[in-house]
Amino acid sequence: MKKDTQRRGSFLPATATALLLASCAGFTPVKDAPHTAYQPPPASRGAAYNGMANGKQIEHLKRATFPALSEAERALMIEANREVNEDITYMSDGDNYGWMDLAVTEPRFRKPVAWGAPSGRYGDCEDYALTKKQRLIERGIDPSRLFVIKTKVPTAEGDMHHVVLAVPEGSEWWILNNWDNRIEPASHLKKWWAWDFYAPRFEDYRRVVRLRNGHSNNNGSPPDA
Repeated sequence: MKKDTQRRGSFLPATATALLLASCAGFTPVKDAPHTAYQPPPASRGAAYNGMANGKQIEHLKRATFPALSEAERALMIEANREVNEDITYMSDGDNYGWMDLAVTEPRFRKPVAWGAPSGRYGDCEDYALTKKQRLIERGIDPSRLFVIKTKVPTAEGDMHHVVLAVPEGSEWWILNNWDNRIEPASHLKKWWAWDFYAPRFEDYRRVVRLRNGHSNNNGSPPDA
């Protein structure tokens, strides 16, 4: 934890930035993202933009234009994603706390309820996403640009409800997942793996962005996501 505290709040050196970006080569700027400074809403550092996505955050997602991420911001996202995935071991809230659902940011080192499990930092997908969001806020990324998103992922046993951190850029969302250290676009996960981002909906976000940018098909509807 001491190492984390020393790093937070500062951008990475150029060499470290290059190495981190090289480790996630597909994490490149979205073509329709404007190259301007991000403009957060008034009082964006209020509690409404922390934690899970809520009504105020979703309204901001519909209205805001999210510009291209800088190389330093990309490096911070790659670092935080990898770091939290390594810091926390997955465990359901039932096995961890004896409760069915408990949202925790930065799970503390403790012995879980599960019989025979050693002391450690445990959490479910929601806890990974909230912790990544908190660390990115501490390192200088505005909380109004970080969204904890609910999604359904198809499996052989049916749809699995899942939670990830999403960072919008242009008409895309970059997804920070706890299953591996890759940062993937929501459009790729939706198209190839049939993820359904439902709270908020990825399709609604893309539709609003494309209408705002003046793109539509012949019948006046926005292009398909």
